[in-house]
Amino acid sequence: MFSSSIHRKTHLFFTIILLSGLSLGKLLMSVSLIGLSINWLLEGEFLQKWNYVKNRHYSTVIISMIFFIQLIWLGFTPNIQEGLNLLRINLPFLALPIVFGSTPFFIKKELKIIIICFLLSVLISTLWVYLVDIGALPSKQKIETFRDSSIFMSHIRYSLLLCFVILLLLYLLSINKIYKGVGIIIITWLLFLIYNLGSLTAILGLITALGVYILYFIVNAISKKKKLFYLFFLVLLFIFSISYLINIHSNYYTPKEKIELINLPEKTLQGNKYLHDTTNLSIENGYYLWLYISEKEVENSWNKLSQIQFHEKDKKGQPIKYTIYRYLTSKGLNKDAQGMQRLTKQEISKIESGNTSCRYYNRFESRVRESFFEWDNFQKTGNPNNHSFTQRIYYWKIAKKIIFNSPVLGHGTGASKEQFKLYYHANQTVLKKENQKRSHNQFLTLIINLGLLGFVLVIFCLLWPIFKLKITPYPLFLPFISLMFFAFLSDDMLERQAGVTIFCTIYVLIVAYSPVNKR
Repeated sequence: MFSSSIHRKTHLFFTIILLSGLSLGKLLMSVSLIGLSINWLLEGEFLQKWNYVKNRHYSTVIISMIFFIQLIWLGFTPNIQEGLNLLRINLPFLALPIVFGSTPFFIKKELKIIIICFLLSVLISTLWVYLVDIGALPSKQKIETFRDSSIFMSHIRYSLLLCFVILLLLYLLSINKIYKGVGIIIITWLLFLIYNLGSLTAILGLITALGVYILYFIVNAISKKKKLFYLFFLVLLFIFSISYLINIHSNYYTPKEKIELINLPEKTLQGNKYLHDTTNLSIENGYYLWLYISEKEVENSWNKLSQIQFHEKDKKGQPIKYTIYRYLTSKGLNKDAQGMQRLTKQEISKIESGNTSCRYYNRFESRVRESFFEWDNFQKTGNPNNHSFTQRIYYWKIAKKIIFNSPVLGHGTGASKEQFKLYYHANQTVLKKENQKRSHNQFLTLIINLGLLGFVLVIFCLLWPIFKLKITPYPLFLPFISLMFFAFLSDDMLERQAGVTIFCTIYVLIVAYSPVNKR
């Protein structure tokens, strides 16, 4: 319709908007998708575009088949509205592979502009998030933890995006396409944010991706000296990571006190009876959590000290009585009136804020220890409520049962939400109403919706370009896949617009950057 120059500039403009939207929210994602699609249609020249597709071994068209697989499986879903909604969310799988796969890839000058704009948008979003956290900018929700300041999307997806940006910056540093000082400062800033967001998924994904990235340099290094240097660095990263986790594990599970369980005191100094649960020997900072409990004394003392009553929740949404028990235990105090008298005003405030330990742990260690606690509690009580790690395990068990009801063809596009609702309605569950959610695992969600047949087809569509275009040697590809593996393992990544757009945009652009696409 217009000149090729205008269409090219329009394509570049909406690509920049798309990449900016990855960190700045849904509006930009939607606008860019519409703009790229309309410009592609108005440009015409479909025969030439088809030739580009053929030159790429139909790889991008194969990726777009993921959308059509879900369209076909719409016929199996009992809830057409949910199915159509998921199709809408997955429109990037239809539009982006076709648009980028049938268009000449960006020349160096264009690519430089895109990357600069992408990095600037990420920096803007990070500053925005930080200012929201400190109260300098408004938020739609109450800010209780740093995670709540992630206003553009889930803190998990946002953390994963920041992890990819770190990988991109490392790549740019390795080819001298960014000033070292600038690159290091930005990476440090992003690591600070990832650390404060506290997503174990993102942190473990980043560590794994970095390991894969170093492995790439080992394989591709020309000199033996460089190979040995990168190998040393990889081994060092591995040893440090494993040793650190072992140290946390050992510290968590090693008791600081020796107690004869058959000779525990029966009453407090005030004459009230102690509760000693000797069947649950969970530890908090080396002390046994479920021994020396006088709930009556703790409740009476606490209600005099705090405006948050004993049977209410702390500021993290946890039942505050268990926060009190854990905090007292971490100090080596009994859960009775005498133990409560040892708490300072500052410690009362910490407990109200959801702190479960008197000891300071960095956010990563705190999250790992919390996972240990959740697992121990789940193993001994079977109750995962208000614990994100063990709730996921519980969801996965339910997902397994749902899958067995229709393992081959699944329940239809978008059916996972409905299937979980039906399960909770038909079966008794320990989960509270507010915790009755879906699988939080993209692999399981795909199998619930599409069955094993549809799942295999989706995986085939994703693997086809990898082998046909031989893109595995690209430095960013395998680290990105490693990162997404962790994302899919703990989040319904492709059930949300932000998740689909982040994954599809980066994956398609990597495919589009294969050698046959350069001009």
